[in-house]
Amino acid sequence: CVLTVSNCVLMPESDREESHWAIYRGSSAVSPSFSTHSRQKTWNHSMCLACMDQPATPGEHEFHVATNAGSFNSRFVVSPEKQPRHLLAVVFPAFQASWVEDDEPQVVEPGIWRDIEGLYEVVTTLPGDRVLVICTLRYVASWASEQNRGRFTINRDEYGLDGPHSRSLQ
Repeated sequence: CVLTVSNCVLMPESDREESHWAIYRGSSAVSPSFSTHSRQKTWNHSMCLACMDQPATPGEHEFHVATNAGSFNSRFVVSPEKQPRHLLAVVFPAFQASWVEDDEPQVVEPGIWRDIEGLYEVVTTLPGDRVLVICTLRYVASWASEQNRGRFTINRDEYGLDGPHSRSLQ
């Protein structure tokens, strides 16, 4: 299994920006399409892509990141202030890697924290073991303001890993 993670900073050049990103192995996309949408010209946005790939054949595989602007009226700059961009690929033996995929829509109403259905994994560890957890999901806001965004956290044993009062703003 190959875990690939890429991150970079992008800056829209127009007031209506959209971008689409994917990780490729050779000429085939191995990740879902990651997208950004913005109406805030010249604001920097961080983009992080992650996927787990299991090539059918052993050997040397080339991974790369590809992007497009979504429309002819949309433009953006990658690393506008020379910010570093990264692509990481780590090989794990298949028995040490575990992942969950789900594509069912789920409506999340305002209010209390809710689990995302289908996104849970039980891992057995030994003392001193470390576990790497990466979660990617696509969400669509049902409100009118871009200032209101979803908040997400990863829990271990029902405790948020980013602290009891801090939740990741997406």
